[in-house]
Amino acid sequence: MALADFPHDFLWGASTSAYQYEGAYNEDGKGLSVQDVATPPAGTANFQLTSDGYHRYPEDFALFGEMGMKSYRFSIAWTRIFPNGTGEVNQAGLDYYQHVLDELKKYHIEPVATLFHFDLPAALQKQGGWANRATIEAFVNYAKVVLDHFSPQITYYQTINEQNMLFQGAVFAAFKGHGTFKDAVQANHNMFVAAAKVITYAHENHPEIKIGPAPNLVAIYPLTARPGDVLAANTYDSIRNLLFGDVTILGRYNHVAWHLFEQFHAAPDLAPDDMATIAAAHPDLLYFNYYNSETVRAADSSDMLPFKKVLNPFINQNEFGWDIDPEGFRVTLRQLYDRYNLPMIITENGLGAHDTLTDDGQVHDPYRIKYLNDHIYQMRLAIGEGIPVIGYHPWSAIDLVSTHQGFVKRYGFIYVDRGEENDSGTLKRYKKDSFAWYKDVIAHNGDNVTGPVEK
Repeated sequence: MALADFPHDFLWGASTSAYQYEGAYNEDGKGLSVQDVATPPAGTANFQLTSDGYHRYPEDFALFGEMGMKSYRFSIAWTRIFPNGTGEVNQAGLDYYQHVLDELKKYHIEPVATLFHFDLPAALQKQGGWANRATIEAFVNYAKVVLDHFSPQITYYQTINEQNMLFQGAVFAAFKGHGTFKDAVQANHNMFVAAAKVITYAHENHPEIKIGPAPNLVAIYPLTARPGDVLAANTYDSIRNLLFGDVTILGRYNHVAWHLFEQFHAAPDLAPDDMATIAAAHPDLLYFNYYNSETVRAADSSDMLPFKKVLNPFINQNEFGWDIDPEGFRVTLRQLYDRYNLPMIITENGLGAHDTLTDDGQVHDPYRIKYLNDHIYQMRLAIGEGIPVIGYHPWSAIDLVSTHQGFVKRYGFIYVDRGEENDSGTLKRYKKDSFAWYKDVIAHNGDNVTGPVEK
């Protein structure tokens, strides 16, 4: 098969998020988010210092510029703009992100901004969080301030990062006795409404903006060809993937997901104009995150849900037990474009690993290079099939705090010395081998990625 060229203006970039990278959790008027008050897993770092990006972003962006990054996907912390989620605007927060944009401009790096990345203001969480409809208007008001203030400096916006992962976490927590399935579904619905209102506002007031959702979407395989496993995979795909693409892009609930909600007496309460509001929003792009495909089999009689996730016996796993499936990435791209017919930007794709800093300041990460190379190769094949992928942002640009494994699990092209897990270390930055490799990929516009890397 002849390999297609990447578009000449392809957005080669990388990603971070505010709560995992910035630190400075209580500086310059910032309020507390749910991440700031959460108790991290035992032995792992919290989100108060992280990579200290709040203070060190000029140094980091200089490295991004050296790498040749064309774009940078980051998130804006709601609590830097509205410390309590609502009320008075914190001017220092707007000023900080203006400085971020000014610094990116020095290196001709296009900003790709996420409005909400897992960091709900703690004050709103105390009032019911996303399950409270008041949070809809709080989010819309916050987003309007950001869009109005930074237009036209930011063209690319994501509304909500990985809403489906938030929903999935809430559902599994509910089945363990923390919250209810109904509350999880209602919170999810309210996020749909909030995001739709923001998209419509952006289109009506800032037509230059390209805005859309940012779910985590993956190919779902049945473990076997047994009809029960195939049916389980179909159900899981509807709940994990199609629910989120169908509502945010097609303007309707996926019928399999809705029927499951009704079975559990958990269908959301809808305001009279909710579905019209959702249907009126037309995303410009589908931003999405891909790390691995997933495999399921039919559930056991004791399981609450009609599917059970399992490891795929035909593909390898990383050291944290995640399937590594570059071909599944191309399957996912095909499925998404066939169903939604939107241009796509990849906003997360990466390999978490135990990286080691050598005595001479080197980090050798061939495993990360292989992972990224093999996924970029499959993306290149997809582009050759006519699928309009216009940007790619590995997770992550620089080491940051992993949500569940702290600094034990590293993703970045740049190593951050955090010493022991809960110590600050020197915070010195070191370029990994993957830094030079990705710099070369960008310089060649991906033309040097011509096949899978051998082990």
